[in-house]
Amino acid sequence: MDYLTFTVEIVKALAWPLATLGIAGMFRDQFRTLLGRVRKGKLGPAEFEFEESVRALKDEAADLPKREPVRLPPETIRLLDSNPRSAIISAWLELEEAMRDLLRSKGFALQAVASPLRTIQLIKDLGIVDPVYVAFTDELRHLRNRATHELDFKPAHESVIDYVRLAKELTDVYRSATKL
Repeated sequence: MDYLTFTVEIVKALAWPLATLGIAGMFRDQFRTLLGRVRKGKLGPAEFEFEESVRALKDEAADLPKREPVRLPPETIRLLDSNPRSAIISAWLELEEAMRDLLRSKGFALQAVASPLRTIQLIKDLGIVDPVYVAFTDELRHLRNRATHELDFKPAHESVIDYVRLAKELTDVYRSATKL
């Protein structure tokens, strides 16, 4: 192969990658904005959808009446570090039990197998808890389902901490309503 043919082949091989880099460079601000709005996807161990949903819930919860901050016990912190999926499920189960206790305190006989969705719907229909809290609970249920059923679920540590704190705050809301 002569020098001129070699040069032409190199230029042909590099044309698309260089064009792609050039376009990406020209529109880097637009790409940065677009990536900031991505709601679902994976990049290595990061899961955008779970993290974005937890962040949105946390931001919405900041607008609610201030409650005493939830302190996570050492065993919860250890569970968060060793098995984030279990920490999410454990926090959810505690929240679910608080919802069932609330309904029992209002005279409802619940079966042990009552679904969380049915429990949430009943609390919403009865109006015994602010609908905003009920909506948060349903969102946490969706996120718990992802943690339970997705095999490659590996969210960021901070998102798991935020989820557990939100679940514990909601647990306190339902326990307070039980005492009324």
